[in-house]
Amino acid sequence: PWCFPVMAELKLIAAHLPELPPIIIAYRNSYAAGFVQILDQGIESGELRPDIHPTTCADALVALVEGALLNCYPADMTDTTPVTRCLDAFVARLIE
Repeated sequence: PWCFPVMAELKLIAAHLPELPPIIIAYRNSYAAGFVQILDQGIESGELRPDIHPTTCADALVALVEGALLNCYPADMTDTTPVTRCLDAFVARLIE
C-alpha cells in the first residue's frame, strides 16, 4: 500500500517532469492488466457474472483502490477499512 501515496505524489509532479507520465501510464496499465486477467478467470470459472466487461471493471478497480487507499493516507496506512469496504461493495456487484 505504501506505493499508492508515492504514485499520487508522482502524478502531481508529472506536470513538471515530462519523463514521468509514460512511467506512470505503464505502471497503471500493468496494474489494470492484472485485474483484467483475474476478472477473465472469474468469468470463465463462473464465479463472476458473464455480462461484465473486464477492461471497464479493471479501470474501475484501479480507480477504486487508488482512491480508497488515499483515504487511509497519511493517518494510518494499517487501517484498510475504507479499502475493504469499497472492494466488498464492488465485488458484490460482480457476483450478483
